[in-house]
Amino acid sequence: MTNILIIHDSKSSMLLLKTYIMSELSDAVVSEASSIKQSEQILDTKKYDVIICGKQIVEDGSNDLMNKIKSTNRNCPIILITSESSQKKLNDFKASGINHIVTSPFSSVDLRSVILEACDLRKRRAHERISIPGTKIIVHLDHHDLGGEVINISESGILCDFFGKNINSELINSTQISILFSSNFKNADLKNLSCKLLRLNVLGWDDDLFPECLPNHIRVVWQIINMSFEDKKKLTDILTLAENNLSKLH
Repeated sequence: MTNILIIHDSKSSMLLLKTYIMSELSDAVVSEASSIKQSEQILDTKKYDVIICGKQIVEDGSNDLMNKIKSTNRNCPIILITSESSQKKLNDFKASGINHIVTSPFSSVDLRSVILEACDLRKRRAHERISIPGTKIIVHLDHHDLGGEVINISESGILCDFFGKNINSELINSTQISILFSSNFKNADLKNLSCKLLRLNVLGWDDDLFPECLPNHIRVVWQIINMSFEDKKKLTDILTLAENNLSKLH
């Protein structure tokens, strides 16, 4: 799990950053602060893996903010979001202890890349999401199983799509999944993995029973937790093989 604090005085920028993060990092937990004072209160209560700041926040309270971060999250990397293009100004930011800068405009992939760069290599590898065509997921619910399509997977999480009229609210309470890989991976599978649902988005609705519309396309993110050594090794080997196969295509 990656704990991220966003400190920004713009609500629209805060929402954009949070949306980008949640779409790119499967197990991110995001906290928000819109002022130096609010961020100081939050920093007193929780440790963070990454802190993302807006330019104005940094300029308005640079010394106070940096001192607070150093006293509560000494080794936490700071990412600055700015439209500043002056090299002198960027050098000034770096001199104040900010080593990671994202210049607007930027995409969700750009932000993800900088976050992973700021994290240590172990976390970077855990979040490296890979698409493996043909991979299926089985969600084990109380009274039945539900099958879906895997969009991408990492060592820490999995992003999936579910289609049809049989999707129901039981997904919210699901805590066990199985992953079935294609014949390219010798039909390997990972059975009965413990998981935690992080996010569920409804992407499509069935209008046949309007106004009682039912979802027919749901996208779900799970965090994979407490994997056995054998399952973790199997997943790592599969991801490495898939990554090698992908690199051969480029």
